[in-house]
Amino acid sequence: MAEFIGYMIQKNSDTEQDTKRLSKMLEEVGISVNLINRETVCLLAFSIDDKKFDRVVHRNAGRIPKNTHLHRTSEVFLYAQNHTAKQTAEFCQISLRTYQRRLKREKEQGTWNLTNNCYFGEYQ
Repeated sequence: MAEFIGYMIQKNSDTEQDTKRLSKMLEEVGISVNLINRETVCLLAFSIDDKKFDRVVHRNAGRIPKNTHLHRTSEVFLYAQNHTAKQTAEFCQISLRTYQRRLKREKEQGTWNLTNNCYFGEYQ
């Protein structure tokens, strides 16, 4: 479904040229810009193609994470009750030092408990 947003702008000599330039830049991300002329003012209308916009915004760019399986803090909390820090780090597929750093931060924030459903080490 496409969204529509409109703005009234003051008309000047560069309005049409600027609108065409803006439209050309935003076209790639699924946003079209239209200029509706009136006598003294113009309506600048933006139409957003949700599918194209989402595809561009959520394109999975960037570094690929080392561990593809993330654990919830509550899962790690339960596992850590009966295992050593080294075993728990291996369970999380992270280094012992990373585990210790995340554990310290969780404890400092008061989120090291069974009710925390955020991913382990995720910033709150």
